[in-house]
Amino acid sequence: ENPKLRKLYALYLAKLGRSGAAVDEVRRAQAQAPNDGSVDFYAARVYAVLGDADAAFRALRKSLTLGYSAREIAQEPDFALMKKDPRYREFSGDGKTAH
Repeated sequence: ENPKLRKLYALYLAKLGRSGAAVDEVRRAQAQAPNDGSVDFYAARVYAVLGDADAAFRALRKSLTLGYSAREIAQEPDFALMKKDPRYREFSGDGKTAH
């Protein structure tokens, strides 16, 4: 039960199109590490790859709350399609967390 490996596995599953398994894995990782912003960042990537923008934005907000870098979020290619969504403006990419 290693949430850091589980978050990577979830992303690989998402990129392979195995959406149900990807969501199950990322939810397990989040349950195992509820205060780890990097796990929520990976959850956002999983949801973005799967096309679930609402879940991706929820996970991004939580990752920022837990101290994850807005700059790293802004540089992540998995969020490219989300950048057209007005909600993406919340993530400034200046290295500060959004509130």
